[in-house]
Formats: sequence, structure tokens, C-alpha cells
Amino acid sequence: MSQSLRAAVAASPLLSAARPSDVRELVKRGRETTIPSGWTFVHEETPADACYLIIEGTAAVVSGGKTVATLTAGDVVGEVALARTALRNASVVSRTRMRLLHIDAAAFAELSPRLRDALLRDVTGRLVSTTPGHSPATR
Repeated sequence: MSQSLRAAVAASPLLSAARPSDVRELVKRGRETTIPSGWTFVHEETPADACYLIIEGTAAVVSGGKTVATLTAGDVVGEVALARTALRNASVVSRTRMRLLHIDAAAFAELSPRLRDALLRDVTGRLVSTTPGHSPATR
């Protein structure tokens, strides 16, 4: 397990309160991958098979053909559909070359409840901020 990968994963604000053992578990169960700019790595209206922790790079969240959010290092994408075993509600397209931690459905299911909760922590804020007529200030 790469020390630099562990450090990059631990730097995610979502994991700021995580124990070192949680970070080790996440890195052990995930798989580091790199994708080029312009690559759609999550497709709207498809079954969820994985989620991704962004280590480096920027991505656009696109729903119904419109960009609704931008994600950067430390953000997680795809976790909602994975946790709900549902179809994806948006596509995600890399805007830059990206380094990701790919966490497949089986690995996600095996994560400790504390770690799954950490990955799902900011979902409410993202949902509110991407809902028309709402902003994080209206939560």
C-alpha cells in the first residue's frame, strides 16, 4: 500500500475525523486509477457499480445535459446510488486528468459502517446545493 496514496486519501475533508485504520481499510479495498480529461466515468441512468474518491483533478456533474456541480480533490462521487442500489442520477465527466480511488460495490458493502457514513457525510449538502431554488444557506 502506497504511503502517498494513504496520505492523499487521509487528506479528504470527508475523512478528517477518520481513524488511521479507516484510511488503511479504504485504501486496501479500493483501487487507484487515473483517467484522462474529457472521460465520462459515471453515466446517468445506469446501475451503480462503484464510487470514487477524487484524489487529484476536477470533474463536472451533469444531469439532464446541464452541469449542476463541480467536484475536486477530496470529494466522493457515486456513493448515493451505490448505497441505495439505484440508478445513477447524473453523469460525471473529468475536466482534467484525474487520479481516483475506485471502490467497487463489493468493497463498499464490506466497509465498516463508520467508514461508509464518512463517505456519505456530505450528500445532504450536495443535494441541497444542486436542487433548483435552494442553496446551502437554506438548509
